[in-house]
Order: sequence, then structure tokens, then C-alpha cells
Amino acid sequence: MAAQNSSQYPYEACLIAGLSSDVQHHILNIGNYVFRPLNFILAFLAFVFNTLVITAVARTKSLQYPAMVMMCSLAVTDIIFPLYSMYRYIETFTHEHMCAATSHEHPLYFAIGGLCTLATLGNLAVISRDRYLAVRRPVWYRNHMTISRAFKAICLAWLISMAYAVATYLSILLGGVYAPVALSFVLLFFPFYVIVIAFCYLSIYCRKIIQVGNLNDAFLKRQKRLANTVAWILLILVLTYFPGLLFGAVLVANGVNNLPFRPYYITFVQLNGALNPLLNFSRIKKMRKAIRDLFRCHPQLQSSSLANNNNTSNER
Repeated sequence: MAAQNSSQYPYEACLIAGLSSDVQHHILNIGNYVFRPLNFILAFLAFVFNTLVITAVARTKSLQYPAMVMMCSLAVTDIIFPLYSMYRYIETFTHEHMCAATSHEHPLYFAIGGLCTLATLGNLAVISRDRYLAVRRPVWYRNHMTISRAFKAICLAWLISMAYAVATYLSILLGGVYAPVALSFVLLFFPFYVIVIAFCYLSIYCRKIIQVGNLNDAFLKRQKRLANTVAWILLILVLTYFPGLLFGAVLVANGVNNLPFRPYYITFVQLNGALNPLLNFSRIKKMRKAIRDLFRCHPQLQSSSLANNNNTSNER
């Protein structure tokens, strides 16, 4: 017998109408006690791993080149969303019925989600163009591409994303007044970023790499390896982030309450944030070395400690 949700349930927003009461509560319990804790763990890992990436680049001079600065900008998007997600998960866990529905419908939730989504695509478009120039025009890239140019491209992508987030926030807060502005960002920049990414990587892989005599093989190999790393990041994005994003969008477009399904499809989004830094660790040797150095004692501290031990032994 199908049981409709009624106002007697304080957590009715987290139940799926049209199903039997047992099935509704079974789905709710799986979401609350399996997928929400899993999502919290993935969000925490994404925060820790991406923080390590940024810290390693900031502390290692050999990693401070334009491509890695852009990768750090991408890592920032995988820090912002997990941080806000962990806050929401804690809020939900401490709720009486583990259904803090009002926080999920807050304008800030949609604004941060929109900010991170558009910033992720924008940063990937910037990184893809950087890889295209490095592989297809290596002489120009080595002579002209600087960290300053990288920062300018990154800042432009973030300004566009923040403008979209503000438009989304005001649109929900003021009852749709700024909805056309937010929609224009979606229709303009989402396809533009996808086209840039597709064009750059099709151009890289459909043609042979240009070999230039005055550039050493090590430089070209590093640029090609970074391009392959970004290609793996794009593949993970397609397999994880986009399915989660599209599933929620389809539910909303069909007028279905997506709140009961959110713990399930958000898992894909959180997984994407945790996998991206693992690619950097596995494919960039200097990154692995920098991470190991973060957990080692400073050489000067080690030498001073050794000297103190020797002095103590001599005194004895």
C-alpha cells in the first residue's frame, strides 16, 4: 500500500512520496547511515589531499611553474566544496531526524555548488589551453608563459565563477529576479568551456607532438606527461562529477524532490574531489617527493639534534 508523506512527519522532505512506508524509511536509513558517512569521509579526504597539493607547491621551488599553479587553482575548488559539504553533513547528523532539509534549500548551497562547478570547468579550460600551447607551441610557451600570465587566466576564470555564484544567490534570495542573469552564465560559459577543453585535447592527440631542436627532450616529455595527467583528470570528471551533477539536474527538471536522492548521487561528486590529487601524487615524481618532505624533519633540525646527541655522549 503506497503511503503519501504527510505533515505529521518532521522529516517528510527526505522521504520519497508514492512508495510504501517501509521502503521510504529503508531508503532514508541507507542514505543517512551508509552514504552520508561515506560522503563525509570522501569530503574530508578531498580536503586533506588537495591541501597537501597546494602546500607542497607553495613550499617547493621546483614545482612553482605555470602548469602547477593552475593545478593548485583547480585544487581550490576541491577544497571549497568539501569544506561546505562537511559543514552540511555535521548539521544533518546533529539534526533530530537527520534531515536538515532547510539548509539544503538555502541560497548559499546553490551558490557554492554553482561556484565550484563553473570554477572547475573554467580552470580545466585554462589548464587545457596551457597544455595545448606547451605541446603545440613549445618555443613560444617556454619564452612567454610565466606565472603572472597563469595568474591572470586563473583570476578571470574565478571572477566569472563568482559572478555566476552571486547571480544564483540573489536569484533564489529575491524570488528569481536575477534568474535570467544566472541562466545566461550557464548558456554562455558552460558550452564555451567544454568546447575549449575538447578543441585543445583533440588538437593535442590528433597530431604529432612538434619536436623542436633547441628544446631538450626532458622539457617536451614533462609537458606531454602533464597533458596526459590533465586528460586523466578530465576522464575522472566525466565518469564521476558529471553523472552526479546530471542526475540531480534531471530530477529537478522533472519536478522530482531530489533531497531523498542527494546522499546517493553526491557520492560521485565527492569522489571526484578525492581522486584528482591522487593523480597528481601518482604521476608527478616531484610532487611525491615534496609530500614526503612535508612529513620529515628539517635537515637543519636533524643536524642540530644529532650534534646535541653527540655532545651529550661526549660529556658522558
